[in-house]
Amino acid sequence: DSFGGTDAKHSDFRVLSLAEDYKVNTITEGKLGKFSVYILDLEALNDEVTYPKEKLWITKDSKLVLKSEDYSGTGRLMRTSLYPKYAKVSGKYIPTVMIFIDDLIEGKKTQISMTNISTKTLPDTIFTKSYVERVNR
Repeated sequence: DSFGGTDAKHSDFRVLSLAEDYKVNTITEGKLGKFSVYILDLEALNDEVTYPKEKLWITKDSKLVLKSEDYSGTGRLMRTSLYPKYAKVSGKYIPTVMIFIDDLIEGKKTQISMTNISTKTLPDTIFTKSYVERVNR
């Protein structure tokens, strides 16, 4: 379920409902660099999530995810995700830099950077086969 052959997953780009998909096993406080964070250990409530266990580092002040670690059901670290930069777009914070590290293959990582983010509605014509064929020529 990788995105375009990268270390990113399709689920990295969808809105998750952590409250519906995971239960919180523990919450601790800590530091991540200069940030005071909550560290949450999560366990999946269903099979629809990509990873059955997650660990999140969330800033105390703005409640933004700075780091996540994804684990297999046996507790093996599979992937680390870093979110070092956010932008406020239409009143919501969106990560503009995302770094995905494959913890199974040393040195393998993907960085995704987003610029010129817009929440404008796209016309339905963009989602037609003829439009996609025309822009891919």
